[in-house]
Amino acid sequence: MLVPDDSGRSFGKDLRSISLSEEPVQLLLQQGHVDGFVYDAEDIDQMGDIMVEFLGLTKKLSDPKAKAFLEKAASLPSHIDLESSKKVGIFRLLAAGFDSEIKEGLGVMMELTKAMGKIKYNGNNVPEQETL
Repeated sequence: MLVPDDSGRSFGKDLRSISLSEEPVQLLLQQGHVDGFVYDAEDIDQMGDIMVEFLGLTKKLSDPKAKAFLEKAASLPSHIDLESSKKVGIFRLLAAGFDSEIKEGLGVMMELTKAMGKIKYNGNNVPEQETL
């Protein structure tokens, strides 16, 4: 990305190749011009906070278990035939309990549901007084 001046022309330097102490970068930071958008100090501060949070999330997603789960979950839509899906009532739901694939899927859903329940308490177990 080239740094623009007030006339819209570029300074001819790529931002990645210049240091934060160089005049064009200081002008950019002071004026808040980035890719034709104008940002004030609060916007830039907020973007910095979001980037830190995004990097933290990226680090969590780099965990091998998270990565394997996401790769498998991303492939699910290609295995689903929505055209052949049918309405399911209570009796078909009960009969489906005898299908081994459905049992496996329900087991996965139970694990996900338990993990989602812990989100409410920042990863800690649900307090006993609130369980049924």
